[in-house]
Amino acid sequence: MDMINTMKKNVMDDDFLRELISDIDFEVKVDWECRFTGQKCHTRLDGVSKSRNVIVELKTTTNASTPKIIQEIRKFMYHHKAWFQKEGFEQGLGRGKLDHYLFIFIEKQAPFYGVNTVRLGEETMKSAGVEVVDLLDEIKKCKEKDYFYGYEGEIAENNELGITPIEIFKTW
Repeated sequence: MDMINTMKKNVMDDDFLRELISDIDFEVKVDWECRFTGQKCHTRLDGVSKSRNVIVELKTTTNASTPKIIQEIRKFMYHHKAWFQKEGFEQGLGRGKLDHYLFIFIEKQAPFYGVNTVRLGEETMKSAGVEVVDLLDEIKKCKEKDYFYGYEGEIAENNELGITPIEIFKTW
């Protein structure tokens, strides 16, 4: 419990974060239809500002330094989630264009329990959007075919080694 209290204290000691968090609705659920693919989408936003068009995503980490945060964003593809949730905000909440998507990274171990707040650049968000739309389109195709292929890929039945995915034998 001391760890959580220390983490909270370090966030609340920052004037900007204290003001931001006092203006947040937490755990906001959003449903919408993707404007690019027509897919039904759903997400849960960690926090949405009541007075500004801002999403806040809380993350724990072992190292809140900016270089480590960049690694974590890439490794866990947080930029994809950010774009997806931006779309949910803009399409599902009807509050207009999102101004900022902020990540608050909080260290979860002593001695520092440091806090670092970052915002993704416009180009990062755009490239993530292209990738997410491609994935949503892929899901749409799989739904239409009623077949969700896995590691074998879309053309599994016609591969050069003659490998047959096990899904074909489900009728045995």
